Amino acid sequence: MPADSLLRPARVSVLIVDDAAAIRNAERVLLERRGYSVVGEADCAASALNYVKCLAPDAVLLDINLPDGNGFDLAPAFARSFPTSRCC
Repeated sequence: MPADSLLRPARVSVLIVDDAAAIRNAERVLLERRGYSVVGEADCAASALNYVKCLAPDAVLLDINLPDGNGFDLAPAFARSFPTSRCC
């Protein structure tokens, strides 16, 4: 392992949750430009819960209005079930 790799922080994995494809795409571009690793995208609360279970992201970028739920309700559910992930 090169010595300089010990100085670089690990990439933070992010799940994007938004029902608008254009917004998800813009968020992905911005996050990846900043060095984040976007591990998945979900367009509804049900998909988001499944992806968090499977992907265990470090952070979840969560829309407030989703077709099958509310981001304000979903964030506490994530926190209870997946305490190592952060919702933004």
